[in-house]
Amino acid sequence: MIDDEVYNLLKGLTTPANRVYPVAAPENIGAGDYIVVQRITTVPENHLEGSSGLYRSRFQVNAISSAFEASRSLLDSVRAAFAGWSARQTLHLGDNPDTQDEVTRLFAASSDFAIWHD
Repeated sequence: MIDDEVYNLLKGLTTPANRVYPVAAPENIGAGDYIVVQRITTVPENHLEGSSGLYRSRFQVNAISSAFEASRSLLDSVRAAFAGWSARQTLHLGDNPDTQDEVTRLFAASSDFAIWHD
């Protein structure tokens, strides 16, 4: 499943490791960086003869940290991981606005990626 592949690609980027969560992070996550991944869409790639057997999924990846610079650095690592991912064809679609959560005061840097998969 493509969601599992994305998790495995990103799980080593956080400190501590393996802090990659689908859709939302758990409550009271504690200190340290983490990544939240959300699959936005999955559409079949078709051609004139029907289905190609491939899908294009768009993922939004949020790199979250207590410091703005750290969130941007973590997102740089995410971009590099996707760019070097030889198992899948990926495309960096662009960055989203940086944000700071009003309650937790944590910073989030965010990008969207397209991934072709079967």
